[in-house]
Amino acid sequence: MLDQRLEKGKQTKESIIKASLVIIGEEGIKNLSANKIAKLAQISKSTVFHHYESIDLIPMACLNFLIEDMVSSIEIKEGDSVRDLLIRIGTYTFDVPPEEKKLYRALFNLFSEAFFNEAYKDAIEGMREQYAAALKQSILEVSNTNYDMSQLEQLCRVMTMTIDCYGYHSLSSKDVSHYPALWAMSVDMFVSKLNSLVIE
Repeated sequence: MLDQRLEKGKQTKESIIKASLVIIGEEGIKNLSANKIAKLAQISKSTVFHHYESIDLIPMACLNFLIEDMVSSIEIKEGDSVRDLLIRIGTYTFDVPPEEKKLYRALFNLFSEAFFNEAYKDAIEGMREQYAAALKQSILEVSNTNYDMSQLEQLCRVMTMTIDCYGYHSLSSKDVSHYPALWAMSVDMFVSKLNSLVIE
């Protein structure tokens, strides 16, 4: 019974986060309210405050949710080369269904908040570091190669920022049909740099 209540609570929190992400993506952080969240999540306003004592706590919870989603998108498949892995990661950034695009819009609205708010700046920086670390681990797992680790970490940070850029530009572009070719060029440069970091 306790497990069922915990699971229900977890599902409700996720509903609050997902509703908040839609609102942030469409209207920005400043228009986030308990009334709008409750209506979209089909719960009561008091339920929102049961899980989050202040609306101000929700955007940070949204960032945590998004980083988990982004890290989980780094999926290794059997037989992957590093190039295969990177191509798929980039494609996930710009070739996404409309519902997923709402998450990206929310993410970039949260990014823009970092221009004015130090707490968001710290959170976004932490988010990038987590993603870069997950990317590094996946590359090591796929390649089974010894690299100069400090240089690999730096390269993974560059990859992370490049992926951010592709995501941002895909949201503001009407036509992304040329993005796969552009990303393939980027990946080839990354793979070439990776090869130069191999320690014999």
